[in-house]
Amino acid sequence: EEDDVSGGVPCVLLSAGLDGQITEWDLNTLRPRSVTDSHGGSVWCLCAEPKPKPGQPQRVAVACDDGAVRFIVVMAGED
Repeated sequence: EEDDVSGGVPCVLLSAGLDGQITEWDLNTLRPRSVTDSHGGSVWCLCAEPKPKPGQPQRVAVACDDGAVRFIVVMAGED
């Protein structure tokens, strides 16, 4: 059984890079939760919406190599 390092509080981290993949990490289990393609090449910057309301999705702006900014939605607590 995996240890929960946060005491039950959902903790996630988003990472991205030159491969164009955006990874959502579950910091409670220290494992990737999901991987999404940027659809625009390398990712140069991520900006997450701070503190969405409980039960609401979190929006993330993604600046890509093709010059576009795309928005992705992260649903808290979903696998």
